[in-house]
Amino acid sequence: MNKASRLYPFGFLFSDDKVESIPDYYINISILDKFNYYYDALMRPHVFKKDDKFILIHGHFAHVGIKKQFSEKELLHYLLDNYESDYPEFLDTLDYIGGRFIIIIGNTDEVFIFPDATAARTAYYTLDKNIIASHLCMITDNNIYEKDETGKNAQEVTYVFDRTTHSQIKSVIPNFSLDFFKKEVNRFFPRKSNQYIGMQDSKKFELVEHLWKNQIKQYSEKYENLILSITGGNDSRVSLAMAKEYTKDIEFFTYSTQRGEVENLGKYAKALSIDQSIVRQILQDIPLNHKFLYFDETKTNLTTEEQNALSKNTLKPHGRFLISHYNNAFPNKKVMHIRGNLLEIGRAYFINEKRKNSIEEVESTFKHGLKKYKGIISDQKIHEIFSKGINTFQYHKELYGYHILDMYYWENRMGRWHSEVLNETDAAFDTFLPFNMRTIIDISLSFSLKERKSDYLFKELINRNYPILNFYGKNTKLNLYEQFKNTNETKEFSSQKSTNFFKEFIAYDIVTGEYIKETTTENKIFIPERKIVKGSFSEVKFTFNKEAGVARIGLLSKYVSASGANYLQYELYKNDSLLLTEDLSKWTVQNDINVMNMQQGDIIAVRVRALKTARAKSWQNASTVRINLYNESFTKKLSNSEITYTSPYSIKTEQID
Repeated sequence: MNKASRLYPFGFLFSDDKVESIPDYYINISILDKFNYYYDALMRPHVFKKDDKFILIHGHFAHVGIKKQFSEKELLHYLLDNYESDYPEFLDTLDYIGGRFIIIIGNTDEVFIFPDATAARTAYYTLDKNIIASHLCMITDNNIYEKDETGKNAQEVTYVFDRTTHSQIKSVIPNFSLDFFKKEVNRFFPRKSNQYIGMQDSKKFELVEHLWKNQIKQYSEKYENLILSITGGNDSRVSLAMAKEYTKDIEFFTYSTQRGEVENLGKYAKALSIDQSIVRQILQDIPLNHKFLYFDETKTNLTTEEQNALSKNTLKPHGRFLISHYNNAFPNKKVMHIRGNLLEIGRAYFINEKRKNSIEEVESTFKHGLKKYKGIISDQKIHEIFSKGINTFQYHKELYGYHILDMYYWENRMGRWHSEVLNETDAAFDTFLPFNMRTIIDISLSFSLKERKSDYLFKELINRNYPILNFYGKNTKLNLYEQFKNTNETKEFSSQKSTNFFKEFIAYDIVTGEYIKETTTENKIFIPERKIVKGSFSEVKFTFNKEAGVARIGLLSKYVSASGANYLQYELYKNDSLLLTEDLSKWTVQNDINVMNMQQGDIIAVRVRALKTARAKSWQNASTVRINLYNESFTKKLSNSEITYTSPYSIKTEQID
């Protein structure tokens, strides 16, 4: 049986009863003559029993302490001893365990479940029986449960809060323990205010490095087949910087296509994607054991058996076409993939300076995520689902100063969507996420909003450990010098150095309802004098000409005024869908924007809008936005993000009420 055909790879099932339908490559261990623990034979069991108590940790893990570091065996003993004698110490110890695992601990009368920091090792449990399993379908293989009616027509509803495709099956969520018998959940993090606020930045960096690098050290000693994907973005670059001392133990790869264009390889050379171009620049300076996986060069199709297995292993498809390519490149049965996907938690994804720390903001975000089901799910039903989730997961209670949108993104975005992505790639390799340690995440949340939005922590980690990696462009072929050079050239407003992208734009007068053509120079767009009335706007549009790829736009507003906030904003649209807004008064540095997943014929619109009526002549100048850059890069590689930007004051549509 090949890897992609295996049901429930690296999985488990724990029950107080025996189950019949279980893969034949699973092993069963009896615990306290009451419980049955089934696990994939590819996994090494971690079970410790003492008197009438037991603990098992399913998955892979590494403890990194500040004063003392426990081995796997020592950790089991320490956790079980402290679970009853010193529960606060038990919880504190959990914060320093990295990996992808689930902890089951207790005795014959009382059992509790504790997930890893982001519930990266999924765990589903039933409300009517004492069963918990890594995969929902492993439960439905052995028991009949009715599908959730709402989820039948709205898939997104099946992985919000603890909801699933079945009404009687729930999911374990990050930062919550589960009473296995009573089916009650209880928040165990946060337990106090963030202790890292106020700590010197250098101390924070040192602590993150200690926790991260010690995990890499332990995994490099335990696993022979470590792999790490390198892309044109920042997350994999952070992973590479932090693993610098162990690069000889890691095999690196980049998946992409053979399509694109690289001028320095010649006119007729096979083109490369943005990722390829950036990675090739890195490889010229940094020798790595690396290979490219071209998924458009070799056609591989999943068999019916493989497709059926993948459909049971995860609740939602993500990138299944890559599975065969992964398995061709890494055929070993046990491969460990180092990933950096969770770093978004530290970037305050749902937060901006305008958003309040309130349940109302969470509800706004929740509803926005379900807007595509308007007419399918009633507003009353959406509110009912939201209210139940809020109460179950105690967002209305004390969070000790943590921003509620941080906890919501961590627990309900990464804790549900991302973990299912990992279940899919388990058909090729297991996953190790060094950021998946509660203490590291906690430190990332301790920085200011501006620092988090600007990637301060992660750029500093690169600078302290592998500074050259900050030189290469992120999602752009231009390196840091080239970007700096281009930005400074555009600031000089030299007609010899500037390209005229457009000579006119459209101004909309909300009073008359007229659209008026306005001529312009130096790629400027503005709202004409005396037309600055609430709702009026000016805009210019660009049609994407390449077959597919990324549109890069550089926007610059020179207006800055503390009292001028909420008067003017620029907006960026793709095919009439709003992607981003920014208050003109906030930022006077060029905002470098990348619009991903573009297709030929797509329309990008840059719009300046009046939020208030202002009659003074000076407001025309205040409304001026210069478009310093518009170019297109070809790639068929799809991105999880629709847009990236460099201004800390930009707001994505996910953040807009």
